[in-house]
Amino acid sequence: MLLYPERFPSLSNPSASFTMSPSGYREIGEVILNISFSSEFNRGSINPANGTSGYRSGLPNAYLYTGAGLPTTVLSTSLSDSQSTTFYIVEMGTQS
Repeated sequence: MLLYPERFPSLSNPSASFTMSPSGYREIGEVILNISFSSEFNRGSINPANGTSGYRSGLPNAYLYTGAGLPTTVLSTSLSDSQSTTFYIVEMGTQS
């Protein structure tokens, strides 16, 4: 302890976000011409890095989607991904 000072790093947690456009309530039977989906991943941070990569998480492996007209798995190590579907017909009930 006399030779090396103690260091207390500041840690930020990894996080993810998902957005969809358009969003909100729609009329049953309405045809939505294009729906865009966007996913983003934040790796978090360790500051100061103290011999680490400076990130709390590695890169993503894949983005998983469920829903009409969307691929179920997109293998990607990118920090963001975008998908879209066209000519979606709104049905009765909850849809997400």
